[in-house]
Amino acid sequence: MATRGFQDAEIKLLWARSAGLCVYPGCRQQCVQPGSAADPATPIGAMAHIAAHSNKGPRADPSMTAQDRRRYANLILLCPTHHNIVDKQENTFTIANLRDWKTSHETWVAGRLSSSLLAVGFKELEEVCQHLLAAAGVVTNDLKLVAPADKIQRNSLGPSTARHINMGLSRATEVTGFLEMKEKVDSGYADRLAARFTAKYLEQKADGLSPDAVFQALWDFACPGGAPNVAAAGLVVLTYLFERCEVFEK
Repeated sequence: MATRGFQDAEIKLLWARSAGLCVYPGCRQQCVQPGSAADPATPIGAMAHIAAHSNKGPRADPSMTAQDRRRYANLILLCPTHHNIVDKQENTFTIANLRDWKTSHETWVAGRLSSSLLAVGFKELEEVCQHLLAAAGVVTNDLKLVAPADKIQRNSLGPSTARHINMGLSRATEVTGFLEMKEKVDSGYADRLAARFTAKYLEQKADGLSPDAVFQALWDFACPGGAPNVAAAGLVVLTYLFERCEVFEK
């Protein structure tokens, strides 16, 4: 599977938001071939460009920079069959078509997260927060409330990320209750948690990642394992801090 200079964070973002499935309407084929007794699992999906990676490719857009062409917003995950079809029929499958497929598929994937979000409780929040606090960070006292919509716009976060933020914030009261409980026995707990996220955010930002890729990297960082409920808890904690402190710009 060629990566054509894609950053690891952009690749992880694409695969995570697509759930490793082909986004071609009605397909949803797994883009990973399961392992066998003789061989490990291997990715078979194609990370295709929506607008071509060069001015001579299918659906070329000369106005795009080389960096923008390699970013998540211009990538789509397809199975080998549909990647081949889409590239060979560029006039049938337009940029608008591919973007619509991606949006529709990612909306469906996000919907599957809803049941896991409902199951997030103090147990899952404890697991995520203890994982985060295991590493040191510079303490910040900045926990000022910032309107999520304003922050999303200022940071140029895409619609898929905005959707995840709104989903995570639906359980913000659970995080508030959890942190209030922790503060009674461990003063400064919330500040240390915010500091760890802020430090990681600055680290990812310094790597030149797109805002959406930074958000996904922070979400991955918050999840000490692949269990759906823990992943949902990681999103809830991240979005809580997104709203209340310097995780992303104000």
